[in-house]
Amino acid sequence: MNNEIEQGITVKVVGGLGNQLFGYAAGLSLSKQLNCPLFLDTSWFLQQRAFSFSLNNFNLEASVINSNKPITTRWTFLQKIYDKSKIILPDRKIHKFIEEHFSFDPKIYSQKIGVQLNGYFQSWKYFKGIERDLEVMLQNPKYTSDWFNEQMVKIDYYRSRVGVHVRLGDYTSKKVSKVIGVLTQDYYREALSFITNQTGIRKILLFSNEIEKIEVPFNKWGYDVEVLKPNKTSTDFESLRLLSNCAGIVMANSSFSWWASWLAEREKPITAPNPWLRNISYSTEDLYLSNWHLVESKFIN
Repeated sequence: MNNEIEQGITVKVVGGLGNQLFGYAAGLSLSKQLNCPLFLDTSWFLQQRAFSFSLNNFNLEASVINSNKPITTRWTFLQKIYDKSKIILPDRKIHKFIEEHFSFDPKIYSQKIGVQLNGYFQSWKYFKGIERDLEVMLQNPKYTSDWFNEQMVKIDYYRSRVGVHVRLGDYTSKKVSKVIGVLTQDYYREALSFITNQTGIRKILLFSNEIEKIEVPFNKWGYDVEVLKPNKTSTDFESLRLLSNCAGIVMANSSFSWWASWLAEREKPITAPNPWLRNISYSTEDLYLSNWHLVESKFIN
């Protein structure tokens, strides 16, 4: 396998569904440029409880592998990348391209066959030119649950509501909150005000990984609130697809809602929080699409 890897591009896949898609997209773009195979190394997930590899349900233009030695990593790994600190990785004789900052790095296009990509690659610029390939893949998963199929039959329900994503879970931990941060109520109020003015819609559908912990008073602001409740057979991607079908989208500072918004029709009103992260600098041009409306964000202390 090592000989095969040396003839292609390898991506160390990390994080949840959104981050996995970013890594795959960056690797696919580079592998197409170099006309070589793509390998997705999933060893990061061997010691993860909160995350699992989520791309197996897609028709990937890649081979999924596990390296010989799993990486032990924590959320401090994200800080280490952006602080340009040394990262502990498996001892392999392979050239590594390590993401040094959150903004797009054009040096990725100077990489050669045999490189291993390490990072989060959260920019549309990393996959510019292969957008259609990704759209086709995301619109045609191998399998969808019966629950999702039922939701797609009543797609007009989603098209008559504003999708609001509230990202909690690991974001509320001290370590992650210091780097990323949980958005305040002020962001959601201003974002919804913008989309309501654009659409006239006051019905909202909440998407969250911890619905029961949401403290934003949407009802008090005069909105008709409903909650997405996928069943146990559904996948995160199915929720992402449903969010993309809403009449408008209020994004969280999350790669999940980033991809839902990227997949949505361009004419839909979409708000994105700016700044995106609490303690990491970045280029807004690299992260946001031109049709997204940026709303000033603050973070819960």
